[in-house]
Amino acid sequence: MQLLCRAFLTHFTKTPEAIALVTREGKYSYQQLGQWVCGIAKRLQDYPEGCAIGVWGEASFFSYAALLAIASQGQCYVPLNPQFPPQRNEQILKVSQCKALIVKDKTQLPPTLKTLPLITLEDVKPKTTLHFRPYPEDGLAYMLFTSGSTGTPKGVMITPQNVEHFIRNESSAFPFQKNDRFLQMFALTFDLSLWAVIMAWMNGAICYAPPHEEQFFYTVLDWLEHHSITAALLVPSILDYWLPYLNEIHLPHLRYNAFCGEPLYHSKLLQWQKAIPNAVIENLYGPTEATIYCSRYRWTPEQCEKEHYLDIVPIGKAIQGTTLWLEKNENEAIGEITISSASVAAGYKNYPTLTQKHFFENLHYGRSYRTGDLGKWNDQGNLLFIGRKDNLIKIQGYRVELAEIEYYLRSCFPKGRWVVIYEKPKLYAVTDLAPSPSIQEVRQQLKRYLPTYMLPYEIFYIEHFPVNANGKLDRKTLAAYVLSKVR
Repeated sequence: MQLLCRAFLTHFTKTPEAIALVTREGKYSYQQLGQWVCGIAKRLQDYPEGCAIGVWGEASFFSYAALLAIASQGQCYVPLNPQFPPQRNEQILKVSQCKALIVKDKTQLPPTLKTLPLITLEDVKPKTTLHFRPYPEDGLAYMLFTSGSTGTPKGVMITPQNVEHFIRNESSAFPFQKNDRFLQMFALTFDLSLWAVIMAWMNGAICYAPPHEEQFFYTVLDWLEHHSITAALLVPSILDYWLPYLNEIHLPHLRYNAFCGEPLYHSKLLQWQKAIPNAVIENLYGPTEATIYCSRYRWTPEQCEKEHYLDIVPIGKAIQGTTLWLEKNENEAIGEITISSASVAAGYKNYPTLTQKHFFENLHYGRSYRTGDLGKWNDQGNLLFIGRKDNLIKIQGYRVELAEIEYYLRSCFPKGRWVVIYEKPKLYAVTDLAPSPSIQEVRQQLKRYLPTYMLPYEIFYIEHFPVNANGKLDRKTLAAYVLSKVR
């Protein structure tokens, strides 16, 4: 992260009047934002290198300044999401052992989070100089938390070396320029939020961070149009909100559009490309544990027509400095996607058994991580995403991929979204198609393609599919909804 901070300070010195960040609060030049970085860093010198520092707040210039300031002092950045329940944020602070909490306005904080020393806007005076402190040998750049099966969030420990490896290998992967305008649509608790920050500030460009509010996906679209965004990384689910209004959307300024975080569908890109006629489109893949992303696939309609798997766009080939391979049984085409790279995380905080299960040293490839995703290689040497291991189920002794059933549901009823949930011993389909077809009609249509054991038992209509804080489809919430209906 210090590599990013030093690049930012170069622009702070050479092009101080250039705009670095745009939020709902206003526009901030490299000089203005840099002075807050220096001011927060000065306050952080009261805390030792290597300690964890929490940051509360979304889409605020103070939070983005804090990110760089924490990096400059060799400390670990731990973002908290105001949309999370207070108890979850309390658990994150406890597990990460944060020594202080940065918040623009302490009145925003729940009382239970005010037990740590606070660094607020009132406590910081803008400065013009910055003294770097090195990370300790076992220091972390940031810690992000994912769901844990025990009910306690899992802290993914990302080292400075992980981030530096990603930046050195990816900052020049596309010819971005200082006049580019990058969209940052993700919560700071989602590692994809770092993509726009890194790509913008490594190039002396602008990062645009829209507010996380009600109807957020439509706010994002408004920012894309109003600010003539040229580069955007999006979560695929967002297209479900936008495609119904495709005739009203025209984004000629967008020259790079990437997707990451979920399966991306070829049929939806065929529609979406009409709105972005001048954009290069890429599908990126990578879990939090591999530092932002680790593979890419350059989408073109002609090539992807030959390569997609059940309409899912390939995840492509490994980025520079990374190896992707499959752990599989002998003579099987499908295996667990495994990532080997210097970008693979140090493990999970306070979860040694789980760390040992997923992280290991490979004799040939080095530091490696088992993703829990299934994949297979196609004839073009691109990796295909098959689904999650836990979405590969057995019914009547047959191995069933839920993604295959969803594919044929979309093919037969293309106007709606479809998700298949398995609650033993039955399959259920959930759709937002209104009016939804009858179960008899669905089964009759699917019988043309699928055996009887792969046919849904019942259909449930839901007006809006649940998404998590990262904008991705929330399958756990959807499964709970189905379970409440069938009990």
